[in-house]
Amino acid sequence: MHSLTLANGLEVRLHHAPGLKRAAAFLRVAVGSHDAPTAWPGLAHFLEHLLFLGTERFSGDQALMAFVQQQGGQINASTRERNTDFFFEVPASALQASLERLCDMLAHARLALPDQRRERDVLHAEFIAWQNSAEAHQQHWLLAPLNARHPLRRFHAGNRYTLRVADPGFQRDLAEFYRAFYQAGQMTLCIAAPQPLATLEHYACQAGAQLPEGTFTAQHPPPALLGPPTEGPGAASPSGLSLAFACEGLPAGADDALGMLAAHLQSSQVGGLLAALRQQGWAQSLKLEVPYHFADQALLDLQLNLTPAGSEQRGHIAALCLEWLAFFAQAVDPSKLHQEYLQLEQRRLARASALTLARHGATNRERGAGPAAFQAMLQRLTRANVLHRLPELPTRTPQANWHLPPPNPFLQRPARGAARDAPPSAMHYVPLAGSHEAWLQIRWRLAPDTPSGLFESAQAELQTLQEHAQQAGVDVSFSHVQHDWLLRLQGLPAPLPAVLEQALARLAALPWRAGPVAPAPAQMAIRQLLDRLPGHCQEAVQVGATTGGWSAAQWHGLALGVEQPLQGPLNAVLAQAPGRPYDCLQAPRPWQGKVWQQVECPGNEHALLLFCPAPSPSMADEAAWRLLAQWLQGPFYQQLRVERQLGYAVFSGVRQIAGRCGLLFGVQSPHASLGQILGHIEAFIARLGSWVEQADAAAVHAQAQTLAARLSLDAMELADAGEWLWQARLAGHHPANLEALKQAVANTRQAELRAAVSALQRADGGWRCLANGPPAGPQWHSLG
Repeated sequence: MHSLTLANGLEVRLHHAPGLKRAAAFLRVAVGSHDAPTAWPGLAHFLEHLLFLGTERFSGDQALMAFVQQQGGQINASTRERNTDFFFEVPASALQASLERLCDMLAHARLALPDQRRERDVLHAEFIAWQNSAEAHQQHWLLAPLNARHPLRRFHAGNRYTLRVADPGFQRDLAEFYRAFYQAGQMTLCIAAPQPLATLEHYACQAGAQLPEGTFTAQHPPPALLGPPTEGPGAASPSGLSLAFACEGLPAGADDALGMLAAHLQSSQVGGLLAALRQQGWAQSLKLEVPYHFADQALLDLQLNLTPAGSEQRGHIAALCLEWLAFFAQAVDPSKLHQEYLQLEQRRLARASALTLARHGATNRERGAGPAAFQAMLQRLTRANVLHRLPELPTRTPQANWHLPPPNPFLQRPARGAARDAPPSAMHYVPLAGSHEAWLQIRWRLAPDTPSGLFESAQAELQTLQEHAQQAGVDVSFSHVQHDWLLRLQGLPAPLPAVLEQALARLAALPWRAGPVAPAPAQMAIRQLLDRLPGHCQEAVQVGATTGGWSAAQWHGLALGVEQPLQGPLNAVLAQAPGRPYDCLQAPRPWQGKVWQQVECPGNEHALLLFCPAPSPSMADEAAWRLLAQWLQGPFYQQLRVERQLGYAVFSGVRQIAGRCGLLFGVQSPHASLGQILGHIEAFIARLGSWVEQADAAAVHAQAQTLAARLSLDAMELADAGEWLWQARLAGHHPANLEALKQAVANTRQAELRAAVSALQRADGGWRCLANGPPAGPQWHSLG
């Protein structure tokens, strides 16, 4: 990490990582919601929103958000208690232009009253949705016992009642807050990218010079976390079971201490807390949340996801948690634990994304005092310091044989088993030069009469494996779409065969019987629709038999970036895969007409997804569809989110779902009906023809070249490349044909866009609408 401070006071940290495919910037402003004037709750969050409205220099589709989306990147911001963060990740070629826009955006806020009124309504809609959520109830419960004078007890989100934009006092304080804190001395910028350090320094100096000069303004220290509360704490958490602790007087290095504690608390290895709770059948999972951490204060919340049996044993569970914390405080060697933690952190960062590296560089603090901070923190995690009233603790708890976990087996040098030269017919290897990671995915098609709850049982069997594999540098994900099971591995190649072998062995040993079905986690409606969309787009399952467990299952797979020496050990493992290899994939059948599918989602807001596939799986159609999606992303957001204020969840883009390439439009609105939402989307689609006619031919060509440059295995992140190739296979394409797609995109002109718009307007590829209500018109055929 190379650090420097610019003449205007901006602290810059540069991370040159030549193996990255993308570049990222993370800019932290040392000011947050607790620093805003108490007269105007939500002012800091409000200003964050205003900054994204564009500037005189970069507006419309040249503003930062629209520009990053055009490049196929990601962008976001977050206002926390004492920090406000702005971050993006883009192709490396777009880094300089994105940095210019980020710094220009922060230096030249758009504070016109009409803009403020619109954004205040957006914040109000967010607040209405949030205040009725499970997250809001949990937060209210968590903070109730804290000192009434601490800013954590105040409201900070902002709504139309606290943000009185017409008040001259509000305008004066908003301008002063912006002037005092949005200056270079209050900011830290970290860039992670593959370009040489000299190039990154040039980018940072050029863009950062736009920021107003300033010096660091120390933030006011908070009052004590503990003190007289304004209301009595509830007897139990509204969700699951939580043990919350307020820690004060922590020494420097508490970041590492929190990471060390979380890693061991969440470990599922035998001898640990989670293993003991699962053995009793009381909890499915647990996690350590840190809702607040500033200066020497930290608020820790140990959250447990209880089983129905565990809900009746809260006292025993709380006692076990406190017993384990007491054991851990006495059993560990903090210095040794810290060294092990740093080794795991090094492995994690060695395969981190550009954005993860940039975030780490901008937010990491002093690390040398980790052991001392760890001991100090453990001393505070006792029964006497639990914030809320505990359930009645039993006099005796189940006997727990606590001990520290053994070494991770996947961190040892992998043993080479007997190699098999020929891969199973259903596994396809795609080479990827220069990749230091590998990607592998297997899909099983199971019989329609597969026992309910079997997937949840498989998930439970893989939990410990996932934890061990992640520590060793391999991410293991396991998901399902209707009766299809998907196992995906991505990470360092060396441990891959051993991880895959263990995963397949655990799946093969599953008892083929019904099990408990885990309840779906509470989510906002639009997220629930996104989770269910792939299942509603899936082709009907066709297998040779309907009984017989794994004997009726068929599988196929794809591997990317696996070098030749590793293919032999992988082939030997795959030869033992449960089910029958199956490689007779067929392109999905074309859709006809407009189909509406209703999904029951809790809540009173309307949410809708409209998926519009390309009329055929041809490369020409997919190319035009991708370019069209790139073009309309910014205008769709501008018209429906900014101008019409439909809601806070408004998006569009290209998606590949079950082998179909299509345009996806999504909206969740607190006030518009499903008919109104659909009407706005259809009106937008109807206007696309004139918009394409008015487009500048040179701009279309330039956008096509930019998009084509990203459609290359060498330019894509490994996960994106793997998913891209996987969906291409489901569509019936050979991986070699993807070069043809790149050329087709580069050759797309207005004529092809015009034809694509006409096909979209006619619904030639069939439309699928997923919504949390009944059809919004007779032209829609309902599937329930």
